[in-house]
This record gives sequence, structure tokens and C-alpha cells, in this order.
Amino acid sequence: TGGTVFEQNVAFDNWSMNMYISGQPNGVARQNILFNHPMDPATLMYPPTSSQWSSGTPLKYSVCFSMSDEYEAATNGVPVPINTQVYDNLMAGCRVGVYEYAEGSPTIALHTLKGALIANNTIILPPTTPAGTFTAGLFLLNNQVPDTSTVVANNVIYAFDATEPVVMLQGTAPVPGVTFSNNVYDNAGTAAAFATAPAGAPWLTFQQWQAAGEDQAGSSFQDPHLVGVNQFQAAAATFYNTGLSLYDAGNAHPATGSPVIGAGGAQSLFSSSLDGTPFIGANGAWSAGAF
Repeated sequence: TGGTVFEQNVAFDNWSMNMYISGQPNGVARQNILFNHPMDPATLMYPPTSSQWSSGTPLKYSVCFSMSDEYEAATNGVPVPINTQVYDNLMAGCRVGVYEYAEGSPTIALHTLKGALIANNTIILPPTTPAGTFTAGLFLLNNQVPDTSTVVANNVIYAFDATEPVVMLQGTAPVPGVTFSNNVYDNAGTAAAFATAPAGAPWLTFQQWQAAGEDQAGSSFQDPHLVGVNQFQAAAATFYNTGLSLYDAGNAHPATGSPVIGAGGAQSLFSSSLDGTPFIGANGAWSAGAF
């Protein structure tokens, strides 16, 4: 059972999640463009402070992709998802790029990542963290059942200021059963860019993140230098305009000389990028990011 494939879709500005895999094995999300425009308060039926919003702010609901277990999954005996694959996707403007989620105590007690692959995604966070919530390029839970055989590799995660972690862990590093490698991170050069819970715990610099046991192989913390004036920031700024203007995904390609070119590690499940070109360049090296 399972095996749903989301492929070559454009999904944006959807309530809560733009794309969502829950309670099934072998789900795949590949070569999709997922993004959110900034919310325009003038278009809302109720203001963000209204009691009509259960969370207190509609800005909480803005996730590009979620790999999840709903409450009913555990209570109805639905198996924990295994072998979820998320690769070759461009995600931008969402409060969280890739979000691991489990709902309710029965589900939380069973939820785990088994054989998950999060690879060669380009994730661009909003310009800053919305009030009353948090942002993260990648959010991972501290699962009661340890994760197994899960890989986070070849991703480009870009944030714009010190309020935005490129990776947020519910627990502490390292995450048992999750291997990080060949990722390129940046949040405007801020020293501490990796967040751990509980709330208030000191954020880690990239060097501390590595010293804690994560990203030992091939990852770096530097500007990815993607196409666009002033490199990436001008290209990503499209997402900060209200309305329905579309984003030119070509601006997320690496510019000539970008450090993401050749920075990746070879993958066995796929070989072509979001635009259909091979990840292996003329120099024989695999690149990071979706392109």
C-alpha cells in the first residue's frame, strides 16, 4: 500500500501545508515548486489577533512540505510511514520548508522516521520570523522511537536573519538514525543558525553543530550564490510581494562559480535535477540544491 507520488506540481499559498504526506509508506515528493506569498492582512476576513484564529495568528500556518502522522493513524492501526522521499524540490517563502509532525500522544509514541530521504532540495525562508511563531528550513522531532536509516543530504537551506534557524531540532544533536551530509547552509552569515529545543536552549554555530555530531561529511555554511542581482536575496525577494505574482524558478539556479556546484554526494534513487538536467556536472561531481 502507499506509494503516492507528487511530481512536477506547483503549489502555493495553501492553508497550513502546500504538500503533505501522512500515514502511508513509500510516499514520494519530487520535482515540485512549493511556495507562499506573504500574507496580506487587508485580504483577511478576521485580523490575526482575532479569537477566530485558534492559534492566535494565521502566520503560523505556512509550511511547504510536511511528512506527518495524524492522530487517527495510531488509533486506527495505520502503519508508521516508511521510506518517505523528498527530493529535487524548490521550496520558498514558507515558515517551515520541510516539517516533521506527529499529532496526539498515541501517535507521538509510535512516530518515527524510517528510511526517509530529504535530498537536493532548495529551501528559502521568509525575510524574517513572523510574530508569535518560528521559522525553520528543516524541522525534526525528538521521536520516542529512534529514527533509522534517514538521510538529509545535498540540500541548500537559506535564511535571511538571526531569527531564522536553517535546521531546528525538537531535541538535541546528534539525531539518532539521521545522517546529514553535503548540505549548504546560510542565514546571512549569522554565527548561530542551528536551533535545538527546549525553548531558550542556545543555538549552535555550524562548527558547534558539527562538534555535536552532525554534518560531518561535505557540508558547509556559506552563501550559495544563486542567480540574481545581489545573488540570491534579490531573486528570493519575489516572494515578499503581496498578490499572486509568480516566481521565476530560474533564479534559484546556482550562478557561475557557486559553491553548491560539485558540493553534493551521489544519490542512487535519482540522477536528474528539478529542471531535468543531470546533477553530475562536467567535472564528474554531484551538486547540492534542486538544480
